[in-house]
Amino acid sequence: MPFRAVSSRLRPLAPAMALAGLLGACAYVPLSSLYRLKSFDLGAFDPAALRIAIRISDAVERRPGAVVKIETVFSGEEASRRVQEIAMESVTEAGELAPLGSFNQSGEKLYLYRIAPKDVARVRALQEEGKARSKSGAKANVEIKPEPKGCLARPLPPGPLHADLIVRIEPQEPYFVVLKRLELRSELANRGVDLAEHLPPC
Repeated sequence: MPFRAVSSRLRPLAPAMALAGLLGACAYVPLSSLYRLKSFDLGAFDPAALRIAIRISDAVERRPGAVVKIETVFSGEEASRRVQEIAMESVTEAGELAPLGSFNQSGEKLYLYRIAPKDVARVRALQEEGKARSKSGAKANVEIKPEPKGCLARPLPPGPLHADLIVRIEPQEPYFVVLKRLELRSELANRGVDLAEHLPPC
């Protein structure tokens, strides 16, 4: 369930982003977030300013190696389809984490990421390509899938394993929840995937 953009506009046609490839239809986009998603111009945002936070059980620790997968295809041009992996890095500075204070919940942790500086130029190149192609009438379908890496510091308790996706697009804007209460256990079970494969012991 990635963010999906048409004509360089991000449109929440379905619940929108995947977490470590685990997230399926067991989540929803809060109504308060829909307008922000509709007005998000994929070709104009500053990739260096984008922040992506994951809220999940405090039994889960993050691991290095997080990426954002960006898949693009132009309408009627299946041969143009391509997927690029963009590196994400952890954000731990106190000043960066402070605006997320209101999202803290007991028993859960917040992990914040940004696009790695070394890959910001690659995202900007994709934006410029999309703008150039749109001038000739081509429509781009873009999917953005953050894939952080995690492990278990201790066994998970029985019951649902929820995660939330929280985003800030520009520094002067507040954070907002993009996907809420993603239930990972049931999604994995539906796909016949072992949770331990995606969240091994630390």
